Amino acid sequence: MNWLLLKLERIVRPIAVPNLTEIFIACQAGMFLASRTDSFDITRLPLIWERVFAGEYWRLGTFIVYPPNVDFIFIIFYLYLFYFMGRSLEYAWGTVRYNLYFMLGLVVSALSGLIVQDAVITGTFFQATVFLAFATLNPDFEIRLMFILPVKIKYLAAISMLFVAVRILFGSAGETITGLAAISNYLLFFAPEHIKQFRNVQRRAKFAGLNARERSILRGKTAQVRHQCRLCEKNDVTHPNEEFRYCSKCKDTPAYCQECLNNHVCVTDESE
Repeated sequence: MNWLLLKLERIVRPIAVPNLTEIFIACQAGMFLASRTDSFDITRLPLIWERVFAGEYWRLGTFIVYPPNVDFIFIIFYLYLFYFMGRSLEYAWGTVRYNLYFMLGLVVSALSGLIVQDAVITGTFFQATVFLAFATLNPDFEIRLMFILPVKIKYLAAISMLFVAVRILFGSAGETITGLAAISNYLLFFAPEHIKQFRNVQRRAKFAGLNARERSILRGKTAQVRHQCRLCEKNDVTHPNEEFRYCSKCKDTPAYCQECLNNHVCVTDESE
């Protein structure tokens, strides 16, 4: 997938925006405050293509900053957490790749609404992918829930992914399609690594189920043997902690493990 990311980065590079996280948070905070006034209709923010085709073009931009339905204290915690994670990703990836991740999730989410035109699209799923990306890169990072309870972020990511999966699997057709589209950026960036890790786990599980002889054969196929005992046939692949010595008195100077070295009988041309 690296070649695809590189191609997409070249497209995004001319329009990449530095400090994108701060801009997003400022807009979402503004929308949250506006939604707490009686004169503001928050239902005019989500992307609904039927409404867009009817002339409500602003929805193409406002769905991105649709605020979560939480209390004031929670929105402060939420925006602070998003700021920290977004800035960390931009620092780790650079401005261009972070912009690509950000824009890809939003653009594909918006386009998915063309399939189910009455679907209500917000940035909720996309924002979850920023959280998942940070947790994937920093699984053991600890945060304090409500600034009190320390929790490793990989556990929160697992819970978040569970909720996303439930909505995708058991939600409406619109939720399923838009949910899959919204996490497409995460899948593009991290699916190859997850597949590789899964295969490694399968390999280790299969290897653990082999007996000693089968393990020795498998190791011999995957690694080059440099030292092998002439008598017991131990080698540095099957017994990496064993020390091997060469007997200069024996014909062809063969290697022996420590046990065999002390007890062997030298083989010379005369003994043959």
